[in-house]
Amino acid sequence: HLAVDEAEKDIIGIELTTADWGDSEVFPDLLAQVDGEVAQVSADGAYDTERCHRSIAERGAQAAIPPRDGAVRWGDNHPRD
Repeated sequence: HLAVDEAEKDIIGIELTTADWGDSEVFPDLLAQVDGEVAQVSADGAYDTERCHRSIAERGAQAAIPPRDGAVRWGDNHPRD
């Protein structure tokens, strides 16, 4: 699992796991490795989980993550909806 600075193309975080770990499971630890301000987090639909969105919001960043297949509204004016 890699975190990459989109502008500089530098690897800024890495988490090595076995194949049975999902993307969203390691995401909070991956994001915690990123120093400084984070304006936006771009990821694929595997990261469309409450855990990931919460971690992104806690960093004050915007999520650019498409909804997962079969996604439903989370309600309560959640930014993902």
